[in-house]
Amino acid sequence: MHELAHSFADLGDEYSSDGTTDYTASEHPNTTKETRRNYVKWKAWIDSATPIPTTTSYTNYASCVGLFLGANYQTTGWYRPKYTCRMRNAEVALDGAVDPYFKGFANLVFKLDKDNETSTELEETYFQTADLPGSFQIKGGQFNANFGRINTQHPHTWAFADAPLVSTRMFGPDGLRSVGAQVSWLKVWQF
Repeated sequence: MHELAHSFADLGDEYSSDGTTDYTASEHPNTTKETRRNYVKWKAWIDSATPIPTTTSYTNYASCVGLFLGANYQTTGWYRPKYTCRMRNAEVALDGAVDPYFKGFANLVFKLDKDNETSTELEETYFQTADLPGSFQIKGGQFNANFGRINTQHPHTWAFADAPLVSTRMFGPDGLRSVGAQVSWLKVWQF
């Protein structure tokens, strides 16, 4: 996906390195050297209260669009629109039958963190029963709770850039994701 974004959308790399690269940095739709608010390519999405350049304080600006330092392999002089950009992550989903009675699911995210260190996050991992008597189903592990339309979706599948403000204010940046169990029952109606 990362390389497709380079090829089809002409997106630049939204991370920096220690400066030992011979890469020649250039402007892309998602990278810029411009620091004047009115000339930033993504200015329409930057809130007027967001400082330009934007501080790298993760807690304050984790979900906003701004002008964050570090792009095109450069630690200085180049900026990206988001603190944790999509071009900084790769995601692998594993899904399959464990046996005739259970299914398993795991979602791994490989990413560059705020200090450009590689890390791995186990975003979701759970089991789910496949065929219990009485139309019951049990799900257990770490997963996004079935609350609302957006909470069960991963950010890369959204048709918008940021989570709705109501969602992040009520449930935090990770939504309702936690370790737990869920029991559901489907009533079969005879018509």
